[in-house]
Amino acid sequence: MTGCLQICSMYAFEPEDIPFHLIEHLGLTRQMLEESGDLELLLKGERSGLLTNLKTIQSGVERRFAAHIRLVRHPEGNIRFRIEAPTINATEVLATKEDISLEKIPFEQVAKYGITEAFLRERGDLERLLKGRKTEPIRDVIFFVAGQRKKADVRLYLLAGKAGTLKFKVEFIKKH
Repeated sequence: MTGCLQICSMYAFEPEDIPFHLIEHLGLTRQMLEESGDLELLLKGERSGLLTNLKTIQSGVERRFAAHIRLVRHPEGNIRFRIEAPTINATEVLATKEDISLEKIPFEQVAKYGITEAFLRERGDLERLLKGRKTEPIRDVIFFVAGQRKKADVRLYLLAGKAGTLKFKVEFIKKH
């Protein structure tokens, strides 16, 4: 019985309780959340990583946007998704597949983390980036904070800058 309590308490939500039908209109499915690792974050009560190709219809026009989602349990017990805006500098815009070409990707920006074009290609992440999507989690990336060596799991995605330039954005994934 004690083992069950430990296992059951790992998650704030159970997969069968999640109303996945509520996010289908955004272009999201359970499978997509599972494959990206975001479902586990949601089940733990955390917000997802940045979801970069969500859609909505406004005045009959389809619009694409990026956001995080989080599960929220209301006082009456029902579970809903909350959409949270990403924290991106107002001058930065998420790159879409139309903005991205292999020649424009600034691999030198992530070389300091030991991440190369060949590494991303081998993992299948280069294809994701070329489609305007974030990478799968990259485990144990080494970086320095105030001169101290740290390790973290990260995801990468691209921002479109002025004059068609691209810039990597590093999203740190909370570890438990």
